[in-house]
Amino acid sequence: MSKDFKAAATGADRFFSANDTKDIQDTKDTQDIKDRFYRLNLKLDIDLKDYLSDEAWRQRTSITALVNKILKEYRDNHKEE
Repeated sequence: MSKDFKAAATGADRFFSANDTKDIQDTKDTQDIKDRFYRLNLKLDIDLKDYLSDEAWRQRTSITALVNKILKEYRDNHKEE
């Protein structure tokens, strides 16, 4: 059994080392995504996290889509005139 495991591990090592490259470049598609979206790491109070999770589930959407919707509604309701 150990021979088979070692052979599999050696095969996996060749796969990962052959495909591990530091020359990764952005493609047109990844640049378009970077131009359209902003990533945000957010620390929330636990009650707000629970609210977002529950409300997203109720609306059958993702938390990201819900936060976008809430922010857009807030922006539209608080425009400076």
